Amino acid sequence: MMSTCILEHGEELMREFPELRQAVDESVRRILALKNALGLFENPYKDADAEKEKSLLLCAEHRAAARRIAGESIVLLKNENHTLPLREGMKIGIAGPFARSRSVLGSWSLAGTDGVSLFEGLREVWPGAELHTAMDGELGSLFDGVTDVEDRIDEACAELAECDVILAAVGENQNDTGECSSKTDLRLTRNQRRMVERLCALGKPVVLVVFSGRPLEIREEAEQCAAVVQAWFLGTESGTALADVLTGRVNPSGRLSMSFPQTVGQIPVYYNHANTGRPRLTGEQSERFTTRFIDCPNEPLYPFGYGLSYTKFSYRDLRAEQNGDTWSVRVRVRSEEGPEGVETVQLYIRDCSASRVRPDRSCAAYSVSVCFRAKSGRFAFLLQKTTFPSGTAAALPRNRESSLLWQAAVPLTCSPKASLWQTETARGGPPGSEAPLRQTGSPERMFRLP
Repeated sequence: MMSTCILEHGEELMREFPELRQAVDESVRRILALKNALGLFENPYKDADAEKEKSLLLCAEHRAAARRIAGESIVLLKNENHTLPLREGMKIGIAGPFARSRSVLGSWSLAGTDGVSLFEGLREVWPGAELHTAMDGELGSLFDGVTDVEDRIDEACAELAECDVILAAVGENQNDTGECSSKTDLRLTRNQRRMVERLCALGKPVVLVVFSGRPLEIREEAEQCAAVVQAWFLGTESGTALADVLTGRVNPSGRLSMSFPQTVGQIPVYYNHANTGRPRLTGEQSERFTTRFIDCPNEPLYPFGYGLSYTKFSYRDLRAEQNGDTWSVRVRVRSEEGPEGVETVQLYIRDCSASRVRPDRSCAAYSVSVCFRAKSGRFAFLLQKTTFPSGTAAALPRNRESSLLWQAAVPLTCSPKASLWQTETARGGPPGSEAPLRQTGSPERMFRLP
């Protein structure tokens, strides 16, 4: 944050190095000039007004903005069989340490206590909903020596057995995140993991709602649950924003800013890693002498840029046009079914013939747009040759619903002899899956999609 070096040794340094006086005087003069320009000599406290603070702090306008921003930050990671959004009239169970917790502001909130819990948010959005909570004791901090929540799993299963859907509100204590809070184990605590497993065994759809300040290791829980929502620590309006998304009042549009690992042994895991001399080219286990894990996929559980929506989008008509050293890459996106939704079209490039090691792919551009139901729109990106120094690259638009890049890739070659060809991969597959390639055209250099 700051150093006491000048405070403790400033006079000594000035005596030892008198030539520093002029530099110090210039620095002080700039600070005084800025204070004068801000009017701080006439009004030292300026906008610090106790009465104004009362009218602004947690005012309706600010809370509405906090709710909207929080809703846009939520990431839907899985949604089997249209488990979400929830339907009115359902009997909803909420279990876990974040069912009623207001400690959802994040570690930098310090003494803040104004968060809205998940239970309170659902109650506000659906006042007449039948809500039941169980095993909702809060998770303490590792800094206080608390390593788990109280085991009330049998009680929770008994209380929620008749619910139509169960929300498992799990995660980590907000004070265990942020700076100086590194961990060697990113799994949920043991009792939280056991709770999720037992709730899933009830045969009811379970929605995993994860409160955390970092990507956690949730592979086993994600496999068991019907839906997964990454809730982060969303601030004051956390509960209401989550309720908006869970009930369908808001269509989820968040995308991951970090890749989620399959397991901690896979870390570091990030999308723009450098390629190796022996890259893994297919999903065959027989590829022994390649860069890969033998007990885990190379791909993350959920990659950078990933995020689902209640709207189904389709991508088609990928085109690239060259104008000198500039490329225009265009793709058409259509809203096929579901409500109006926000799509983030992401364009990745790969340098195919660089003389130095380059990232496996780089996010060159993205565009966020509202897509209306049963309507399509064309997205265009302009790339300069300086984006791919070797002069040869591949444009790789990605559908945010898959860890695969989208089904087509277009090579970009800043050369008069450049020709347009494409390589296709089979569409779809869960995060981490791979698909075979088939070539259409005669490229001089073949490359492979992840």
